[in-house]
Amino acid sequence: MELIYDKSFIDKYLLDQILVESKRFTVKFAVSSDELAEVLALRREIFRVERDCDRGGSDRDSFDDYAFHMLLIDRETDRIIGTYRAILGEVAMSRGFYTAQEYDLAALGAERLRHACEVGRSCIMPEYRNGGAIMLLWSGISEMRKRYRFQYLIGCASLDSTDVAKGYACYHYLKNRGYVSDEIDLVPRYPYAVDDPGTGEEFSASDLPPLIKGYLRIGAKIAGKPTLDQDFKCIDLPVWFDFDKLTERYNRHFISESRSPEK
Repeated sequence: MELIYDKSFIDKYLLDQILVESKRFTVKFAVSSDELAEVLALRREIFRVERDCDRGGSDRDSFDDYAFHMLLIDRETDRIIGTYRAILGEVAMSRGFYTAQEYDLAALGAERLRHACEVGRSCIMPEYRNGGAIMLLWSGISEMRKRYRFQYLIGCASLDSTDVAKGYACYHYLKNRGYVSDEIDLVPRYPYAVDDPGTGEEFSASDLPPLIKGYLRIGAKIAGKPTLDQDFKCIDLPVWFDFDKLTERYNRHFISESRSPEK
């Protein structure tokens, strides 16, 4: 079996590869090149083909070399049906945060970034997008936090649109409801930064993608204005979460899910 990390990385972080198990599903870390190839194929299908921005090749980027790749496996079919990428802040401090491509992270400060975990590239096969699958991946993150003791989550959450007016409508909708951070306002970087067209486009809760809804439910905040990612044909919003702000409801849920999920 060809490994995707060197032995020192595995010995330090990945000796126990299983994160969460249920009656049907397993959440684990990828360690082999075959597992990573399946992850990249799934990501290409979801992020490239579904968004009609596939130019061939792989979805792999330089951040994959030092990221954790969480796998959601359906044991009945032995298929990888979902994935989440996570990068520990202590690693990203020297090698780079994906979010730093789109936003200046200086406002967070080195100490918070060092104790953060960057998450992204979350995707699940269409037939499994019923809520239970994403919650299992979230339970995997909860288990990761127990092991690696990070305090914060950071990442970019996307709207499947390149309509800047819609992106700002979403931002203003969330700001008016208290979901935008009063403390942190990350500055978008060129060429991702876009101006508010000021069209006053309407936006409602039903327009929010499930992943953004999930972040907000646990207590996360939007930490900056929208950006436009032309490569992936989407609008991005920066998300920042302090585990001390985890809502009581989801604190109980994560604890129970990470021990013995039923789906």
